[in-house]
Amino acid sequence: EQTVQCLSLRRAVLQIVAIDMTLSLDSVVTVVGMAPTVALMVAAITVEVAVILFFAGAVCRLLERYPSIETLAICALLVVGAVLVSDGINMPLSKNTVYAMMGFALFVEIVNLRIEHVAARKAHSLVRTKRRAQSAGATSR
Repeated sequence: EQTVQCLSLRRAVLQIVAIDMTLSLDSVVTVVGMAPTVALMVAAITVEVAVILFFAGAVCRLLERYPSIETLAICALLVVGAVLVSDGINMPLSKNTVYAMMGFALFVEIVNLRIEHVAARKAHSLVRTKRRAQSAGATSR
């Protein structure tokens, strides 16, 4: 079992590094455009990779616990993409509209998480009640 965990961890780290390298191309372009020296570019990219690797475990645990947050993040990316496209075709969206869309999506997600939490508490309470009834029935015999 420990070997499987090591292989899984190694595979996960390699996947994170590969994905980070792929997704950091935009950061590279930004740094190249803004940084005056190559050393500063390398330092910025190194710090970015270190920060992503440091927080990768916490983000994975968060997404495992609340998978609907992934959908919320994808929606945020779609909104940003829509804003960029609308700006590109000279039909810019109002920032207030964008904030309202993001705020509404966040509100819906918070409501969903709260509903799931309440349902889980009720289910747990029901299980405890059944166990108490079973143990009370067993002791009265």
